[in-house]
Amino acid sequence: MSGLFIGFKNYLLFDLRMFYREPMAVLFTFVLLAVFYSAAVLSAGGAPEAGRYSAAFVGIIILIVALFTVGPSLVLGRELGFFKRLLATPLDTIVILLSAILRAFIVVLGGLLELVLLDYLLTGSWPNWAFLQFMATLVISSVSIFAGGVLLGSIFKSTRTAFAVSVVLMQPLMFLSGATIPFDQLSEPIQKIAYMLPTTHAVTLLQLGWVGQLFSQEAIVPLIFLTVFGLLCGVLARKLFRWTLI
Repeated sequence: MSGLFIGFKNYLLFDLRMFYREPMAVLFTFVLLAVFYSAAVLSAGGAPEAGRYSAAFVGIIILIVALFTVGPSLVLGRELGFFKRLLATPLDTIVILLSAILRAFIVVLGGLLELVLLDYLLTGSWPNWAFLQFMATLVISSVSIFAGGVLLGSIFKSTRTAFAVSVVLMQPLMFLSGATIPFDQLSEPIQKIAYMLPTTHAVTLLQLGWVGQLFSQEAIVPLIFLTVFGLLCGVLARKLFRWTLI
């Protein structure tokens, strides 16, 4: 058991170093986030709207990390033969997949910290949030969406294909989630489609957690949906993941 923990810790540290050595990943996750978030808060009038945007933008961070960091990094590891070399070690597949999820969650925490600091700089006040409830929704939403990213990384054999599919998926998953366009402003047929997307439930749950309504009736469906989605993706990823391209 201790050997598994040491292997997991060492691989996670390596995984984190590789992320921060990739300029594009850092740019998309942190720099563009700061620009778009600042523009959204300032255009909406500052402090009164900051909380609503914060929870939604955390959902966007989770989605970006899942699609452009978690999945492609697993595919790249196979393409470069990195995972093939790990076959000579006692590392299990679950170590690789859990490390990808935990690394992604650490990156999201960095994005959340960035949003909190931006809130203070833009509005002069710290966020008015239900911290513990929001953190609980953050864990649930992140693990579920990251499991979807791990599944994508387990399916594709080419980083080019993985990125192309991620770009296509990004559009509906972001714009129909309620993070950019309020859900009630969508037409009824579009709302039905959006209701089937995991990011819609993730954003809803994050917003409920932000205002301290995690234990409300409105949170039941998002909790069930995200739990089932995460478990299903995790099981499929475990079965489909391959150490090599063959």
